[in-house]
Amino acid sequence: KKYQQNKNRKEVIDSATKAIKAVLFLDILPAHKKELLGVLIWKITEADGKYNTRFVSKAVLEDKHPVIHEHVYTRKQLVEGLTSNPRQWKAILKNAVACLVTKEEHRRLHLVDKKVNGWDRYKKAKIIVVDRKT
Repeated sequence: KKYQQNKNRKEVIDSATKAIKAVLFLDILPAHKKELLGVLIWKITEADGKYNTRFVSKAVLEDKHPVIHEHVYTRKQLVEGLTSNPRQWKAILKNAVACLVTKEEHRRLHLVDKKVNGWDRYKKAKIIVVDRKT
């Protein structure tokens, strides 16, 4: 299926981003802050739909396997970055990107050393990624 941006994409991302900025500077329990940020990151990565991501693995395009919405930089990494560097929210949120992978690829991604981040995880897991926008 061809990637097509959701017509409400910008509105969804802007709304989630505003909420993230507000949550970052609230005096609330750290656990609540992390949970709220995690949910809002989901909203950003699902702006075009959970299974209509710009990036997909080549295997997803070739097979009829069940797919998983995977965060290129894990939500945990993004939340930790936001909470430890709240003033860097804009740079950190540029990494709120999802990629559809097969269940087997998802398993392989989680075997990669936790110190490896972002697209480097995909390289280590030997996953070929296609940008459906270009």
